[in-house]
Amino acid sequence: MNRIALLITLAATTFAAPALAEEPLEVLSNGLPIGEVMIEEHGPYRFIVDTGASNTNILPQLRSALPDVGEPVSSQSLEGAGGAAQVEAVKLSSVTVQGRTHTDMLAFLLPPGPVDALEVDGVLGADILSQYVLEIDVPNRTWSLAERPSSAFEARTIAPIPIHIDEAGAPIVTVAIGGWSMSALVDTGARGTVLNWAAARLLGFAPEDPALATAGAAKGATVQSGTLLKSTIVPEVRIGDCSWTNAKVRIGDLPIFQVIGFADTPALILGMDAFADRRFAIDHPRKHILIAHPQMQDAAELAGP
Repeated sequence: MNRIALLITLAATTFAAPALAEEPLEVLSNGLPIGEVMIEEHGPYRFIVDTGASNTNILPQLRSALPDVGEPVSSQSLEGAGGAAQVEAVKLSSVTVQGRTHTDMLAFLLPPGPVDALEVDGVLGADILSQYVLEIDVPNRTWSLAERPSSAFEARTIAPIPIHIDEAGAPIVTVAIGGWSMSALVDTGARGTVLNWAAARLLGFAPEDPALATAGAAKGATVQSGTLLKSTIVPEVRIGDCSWTNAKVRIGDLPIFQVIGFADTPALILGMDAFADRRFAIDHPRKHILIAHPQMQDAAELAGP
């Protein structure tokens, strides 16, 4: 998960192939979704499908395999889950995903970091994802990018849930926890759900609360040491008519909350643990989320130990 305050504007062109069937989805052991991406006609490569990333990023593993990829553009400051880092930006002549080729794309060359342990090649960000309906079916291991949701899927979903698309292309939805409504960044590049302390305090938690467990540090794509987190179980998280009960959540003021404008406002990062048992679609063009029936499983099954 990362954000970029862009100082450069590049004109990107998309060449759309005919609508394709769903493609196979790889799901890592930590729950993150992986799709195949072609970079300048090389590949396919394994990229994290990350709605919380403002731009597509190339990890060191891929940079080593393609040392001459992209035209150098500049250095930029990148804000990730663990903090900020300076990264190099390049212009890619083409990025192809699900038969759609996007040209003159700005991408960032991430430095070595914790995400390298996942042994993936890059991060597919909102610069591409926010143009489409992103459907992810975790149980059946498929995903697609389309102009609209499939009619068969729409017939099996709960009522559409409105979202706001922020200036970096990420989906923001309103959720309810413990009787309180608050904003949530729907982040498919986050394995777990994280509340900020403003949200946790509304729910009656404090940093020194002995009932909270220590959950380690949040480590982003670019920063080795991150914010120390606590964890707890909340009885229910509601997303529209969908209920996630006994939800395991982590608590911490990640730098990303400030970047998205929620430094002092109750908010959360809604990670892939909330969708681990079902198919869902983020309809960026029409600004809503579709979530399939049935109700979400118990969080203990979703999040694991």
